[in-house]
Amino acid sequence: MPIRALLFDLDDTLLETYPAHRAAIRATCERAAEKHPGRTPEELQRAFLRAYHDLEAKVEAGTLQFATVMLFRTRAWEETLASVDLPPELAQDLATLYRDERARRYRLYPEVGDLLEQLASRYCLVLVTNGPGDLQREKIAAVQLERWIERIVISGEVGSWKPHPAIFQRALEMAGAAPDEAVMLGDSLERDIRGARGLGIRTVWVRRYEHLKPVSGLQPDRTVRDLRGLPELLADWD
Repeated sequence: MPIRALLFDLDDTLLETYPAHRAAIRATCERAAEKHPGRTPEELQRAFLRAYHDLEAKVEAGTLQFATVMLFRTRAWEETLASVDLPPELAQDLATLYRDERARRYRLYPEVGDLLEQLASRYCLVLVTNGPGDLQREKIAAVQLERWIERIVISGEVGSWKPHPAIFQRALEMAGAAPDEAVMLGDSLERDIRGARGLGIRTVWVRRYEHLKPVSGLQPDRTVRDLRGLPELLADWD
């Protein structure tokens, strides 16, 4: 079937989230270490990543909920400080600093703007992203992504997280496309590729970073380092 819809992941597919996240953690941990000279930024960073990933997994599993992303971030810093025997009073300030440091680093990858401009004239573009609604809307607004993608599906707003089929089905409904008329593009094999393939959607793994490793038994239809060659790839499929 001809391709009618392109479903795009946001973080580390269109938006430089990973570098912004790591740089914001580093800056925040350096500030915390200044307040508590007995702790190094490296020690605090390891503790924060453990706490952050543990909370994120619970949110995605539906066992824990936060009304806002700032409550999530504050909780992550509270657990970070507790794990290294520091008082929790600094958590709110660290959460605010992390937010500000991360937001000022949001950038679309260099090829994304021109590419989306080109694709929007031919395909229906839909953003399919995991995360709290306020956080993802913050990112979308920061880079003015709605200039090109008006249809947006956010897990925190629809109650379904990738790789669950419901979030992909919502995206297909928005696009008015069948699974075999769509392509999912994302950096996560487990969330983007596995979820889309389960519905029969063609997949492109966007592997921008070497830390993204193949998963045994999970094969995308295509693998790319960036999105520059996407129009030619899609033309081959059409």
